[in-house]
Amino acid sequence: MTTLQVSLPDGLAQAAQAAGIFEPQAMTQLVQAELARREANRFFESIGKMHAVRGASITPEVIASEIKAYRAERRALGA
Repeated sequence: MTTLQVSLPDGLAQAAQAAGIFEPQAMTQLVQAELARREANRFFESIGKMHAVRGASITPEVIASEIKAYRAERRALGA
């Protein structure tokens, strides 16, 4: 387990405390959700980049290479 110390404006910290957001289970869920959101954003950004390349065909080899790179990144992140 890792312990975090966070500096927040007083009002925000009080509201989060009252809502139970600082409980370990809630913090775990929030961090997991944010990581998933960022991963989805990266995925859609890469799809957008692929669509931006007009006239270029994407070969199965290129797709396989991108999937391999994505999986390596996920392993490096410990997912």
